[in-house]
Amino acid sequence: KKAVYWEESKGYNWFQNRSDEIIRDYFVKEGYELLDGIKLKSFMEERLRDKLPSAVVFARNDFPSLIYNDSMKTDLLREFLKGDNKIVMLGDNPLAYIKNKDGAVTAVDFRRASKYFTIEYGGELTDAMKGLIPCYVTEEGIKAGLKGFWIPMAAVSPGEVNVYAADENGLAGGWIKNYGGPVNSGLVQLW
Repeated sequence: KKAVYWEESKGYNWFQNRSDEIIRDYFVKEGYELLDGIKLKSFMEERLRDKLPSAVVFARNDFPSLIYNDSMKTDLLREFLKGDNKIVMLGDNPLAYIKNKDGAVTAVDFRRASKYFTIEYGGELTDAMKGLIPCYVTEEGIKAGLKGFWIPMAAVSPGEVNVYAADENGLAGGWIKNYGGPVNSGLVQLW
């Protein structure tokens, strides 16, 4: 089962110049089911019940509050990642966003994303942005269908993830982290 999550932006949007809509439209054209937050929650619950492998691409670079809860040890997003499922992020990890009551991003701090996903992103934005350098696709990335290079933010240690793209210091700028499901399932980070 393949899906793409997108909702009209309310507040901050990682993607500029309507590129989130281009991403959404591309995946819909490729046969991915279009989901808003409510449909995303249902889709994830259905996959937990039927155990069918799935992938959800986040064209809207945000996690709706319906699927995660910082204060709980378990929630829908965590449970989904434990199965034969992928969550694909194409921008910063949205849990790094500090938002005001109107949904506007007031700061970026990767510590919350690090804690939630058990990945060391490097702390505050200033730490995570140190040495913004290109990363190049690895053999694992080529197997996953990637090519070329990009400039990531918040590259992580290669020991924490399966590396799809690495920078000259060996840090993973594109990766997948497994949470106990089959090989090639889990959280995917690309830019």
